[in-house]
Amino acid sequence: MGFLFQRLVRYGPVEIGRALNKNGDKGYLASCTADQCGWSADYSNYGAACMAAKGHRCQIKSKYEGRGR
Repeated sequence: MGFLFQRLVRYGPVEIGRALNKNGDKGYLASCTADQCGWSADYSNYGAACMAAKGHRCQIKSKYEGRGR
């Protein structure tokens, strides 16, 4: 996605944030924060980013595992 990242919410190890893409348009980024996972995706709307974050099943053990949503 790009720069000017603003964290909005976290679902387990996945963070969702708002950012500007290289064209200067606003978008949303969902990214797993577990070490060595590397999963991330960018979306044009917040709802799609939330669905992706809730649906991500990380195979890496995370320090956030077991915390409530």
